[in-house]
Amino acid sequence: MFIKKTLTAAQINAIDAAEVTLATLKTNTSLARIPERVVIYKAAGTAYTVSSGARIVIRDSGNQVLFSIPAEGFLDQADEQGRVQKADMSGKAFKSGGVTSFTIDSTASIASGTGSVTVYVFFDEQSVIF
Repeated sequence: MFIKKTLTAAQINAIDAAEVTLATLKTNTSLARIPERVVIYKAAGTAYTVSSGARIVIRDSGNQVLFSIPAEGFLDQADEQGRVQKADMSGKAFKSGGVTSFTIDSTASIASGTGSVTVYVFFDEQSVIF
């Protein structure tokens, strides 16, 4: 399964100050939702100004960081770009009802760019008994 959300340039320019909800999922106490990977595509446009060390961060409903992708060399490029990252779930907690939302933000300023950013978060749903 996956969720998809396209962020506008205005959302990306303000992402360090205002996280964006990628998806809200129904709680289901018989499922565990296990994130697997993220695919992020940036359309061509004016390169974003990216603070040194800035990262794009995707979190789950428990505020756990699932993905952390460097913004440098990605959003600060004028041409179209894509990134793929596997989830590192080692040591991550999950609970009955599973992940109920995914949000995206950044660790530092990203500004002054154009071009939309489309995010796909792939996850597995497994039936479980808690």
